[in-house]
Amino acid sequence: MQKLLSTLLVLVLAPLVVLAQNKYPIWGNVVNGKVNKVHLIGHSMGGQTVRTLAQLLNKGSAGAPVAEDVSLGGLFAGGKDWVHSVTTISTPNQGANLADVLATIGETVKDVIIGVLATVNIGGSTTKAIYDAKLDQWGLAARGSAETLSDYLERVFSSRIFRPGFKDIASWSLSVPGTKEESTWVKTLPNIYYYSYATSDTFGARDLLLRKIELPNVLTMNPIFQPIGTFLGSRWTPDNGYGVDWQANDGVVPVESQWQDYTGAAVEFSGRSVIGKWNKMPLLDHMDHAAIIGITLHTEVKDVYVAHAKMLASLPTRSSSGMTTTAIAMDAAADDAGFGVAMAVAKLNAATARVKTKDDIAALCASPANEFVASYCAEMLKSANTTRRLRA
Repeated sequence: MQKLLSTLLVLVLAPLVVLAQNKYPIWGNVVNGKVNKVHLIGHSMGGQTVRTLAQLLNKGSAGAPVAEDVSLGGLFAGGKDWVHSVTTISTPNQGANLADVLATIGETVKDVIIGVLATVNIGGSTTKAIYDAKLDQWGLAARGSAETLSDYLERVFSSRIFRPGFKDIASWSLSVPGTKEESTWVKTLPNIYYYSYATSDTFGARDLLLRKIELPNVLTMNPIFQPIGTFLGSRWTPDNGYGVDWQANDGVVPVESQWQDYTGAAVEFSGRSVIGKWNKMPLLDHMDHAAIIGITLHTEVKDVYVAHAKMLASLPTRSSSGMTTTAIAMDAAADDAGFGVAMAVAKLNAATARVKTKDDIAALCASPANEFVASYCAEMLKSANTTRRLRA
């Protein structure tokens, strides 16, 4: 299975790396004894993707049953220490139990996908392009001109590729068993800084039998995520072997899964970055799975990205001769930038925590900047009018 996955990833990632090299032609070149590296940041499954890319560049795709295209110049032959840091955001680093959820409340998951369109206000002819699943290799043609989005999704989810045990698809890599399998060869590398941001938008509660559950924050979690957030936070999770620590979630991914992979060591981020280990960044609270990528009323999200970028830019680089005076000075600068990240997250968390009533949402929505914000505001205000929740 590892050989198959390595082969598929080589075929998919190689063109993207070539494109990146065209945009940043000095990537991988040695200047003044140091390699020009890049920082990779990925949201959701994108975090798993960039981790795998770093692994392939550094350790190669040895054992893959197909030969690499000669035009790539041995891109994935290994030995390429080209990545300075990997940042995962809302990423199921230990997998997401959504595969199990899909089998149980599949219709709700489909409704969530349709709801994303409504929330971001995408429609018209672009809808067809966005919802072509690009699965022609499995006999799934693009959405027909007279086919409703609901019918198209029904056809997609009815395919054999979504049946239990099918591994040649992204949903396997996102699953808990799939993530465990990939952790056997996608490692936390000693020469790369790793950062993980976890998002959470549920709160602890008790069911009628006084058992622990988690429920969505209805004033901050996008209503399209609330059914899944409720389900993941219900007794279904511990009853199916995941433990109560997997109940807190962002509407898509359990918080516990977002911090690190199954094999790499982790440290709580305290301002100083530790290389070769997962730096667990401050929790992004009252933030659902999409809020951290801008589908939110809180502009403070941008400040977190700016602070994180400044921290990455300040990370020390080391030549083959080891630690230098300049590198030591950069360590101090990185410490300062690290505290800047903590402050930015604290500012964002304070802003989201202030949303306690419908009036607070209305105040944030008083002057929507564009059509997207107006559409999002309408959905959130509508959700605030009801206490509707799935039974936990």
